[in-house]
Amino acid sequence: MLGKDRFPNVSTRSGRFLTFGLYVLQIVLAAIYTASILSFILIENSNPTISGVDDIRNGKILPNRIGIMVGSQAEEYYLNSISEGKKNYYPLKTINEVYTSLMNGDIDVALWSHVNNRYCDLMAVGVEFAHGSYQIPVKQGWVYKAALDSNILSLIDTGELDRISEKWFTQPTCSKTNLSTSNTITIERMGGLFSTFAIISIISILVHFWSTIDRLIRNIIGIVCRKDGMDEGIIADNNAIQN
Repeated sequence: MLGKDRFPNVSTRSGRFLTFGLYVLQIVLAAIYTASILSFILIENSNPTISGVDDIRNGKILPNRIGIMVGSQAEEYYLNSISEGKKNYYPLKTINEVYTSLMNGDIDVALWSHVNNRYCDLMAVGVEFAHGSYQIPVKQGWVYKAALDSNILSLIDTGELDRISEKWFTQPTCSKTNLSTSNTITIERMGGLFSTFAIISIISILVHFWSTIDRLIRNIIGIVCRKDGMDEGIIADNNAIQN
């Protein structure tokens, strides 16, 4: 269809119109498919902007393009180890703001002290630059404190704590299907294109019926005109014979 003889020999206007619609449809489909393949290849082979916190320290990213949550451990680390006390970063207030700022392009990177297993379209790079411990606050003199400590140690010894951590803090909560949705061509996304082709098909059918009706009317009018001409000729012949 995209070669030299892409237009077949079509004699009717409706056929030519429908053929043109098919030609435009296949060009658009080929362009979209090619663009999707190129986008997938570029995304798969793309490298992150930075490789770790050392690139931030070396000034590879502008300070106002670095997002940091105010009052977080990451802010303390940035002020003490990178900016020498200068608050020249992009301030963020909530965890969700970290995500929206990155997706909207307000910032290029973010120093985040939270587990990233919910926002699957973000990527963590580099190694951890700070380690912290988690504690469970209880009331002083709580009678079940010894039992709680014993159970926590039992979870550590049996490896159950590592399994729970792997399940809830490492594995992403979104499926691979959702991750690849933006890179796939779906019927919903192509609905407008197919709707346009459906409209072209309907117009072609209407043009065909109109051409058929118009040709039928012309044939009827031609038959009637020939009949009237024959009647006039017969009358003229009769008048000549009588005279």
